[in-house]
Amino acid sequence: MRTHDKSSLFLMEMIVAILFFALSAAICVQLFVRSQQLNEDSTNLIAATNLSRNIAETYKNDSLKDHYPYDGKGNLYYDASWQKVSKPAHYTIHLHFQTNSLTITVKDSKTTLYTLTVSHYQPKKVKA
Repeated sequence: MRTHDKSSLFLMEMIVAILFFALSAAICVQLFVRSQQLNEDSTNLIAATNLSRNIAETYKNDSLKDHYPYDGKGNLYYDASWQKVSKPAHYTIHLHFQTNSLTITVKDSKTTLYTLTVSHYQPKKVKA
């Protein structure tokens, strides 16, 4: 009779240990998935920041249309690996021109990733 009690106690202990490790594994998998998503979000933010900064510097040099040809609505289109494409695109950069300033908005299909406003003084030309 005692052998039966020991074996059932051992079986219960094994079940508890397996449940504990299964729960631990599920938590670890969720952490890895979340870290992968954070890595992807960070990579996209860095790419959006760098591209916006490049557009802003080009705007300050008065050569925006030469280097970044945008459509009639002021949009630039990029795929998932940040290569310039035409529509449909994964990322859209909208250029909003105002007097002596430009607002650059980078959006993916869901949200706005980054917004940058840059000012550029354009002196009036005086005729001699």
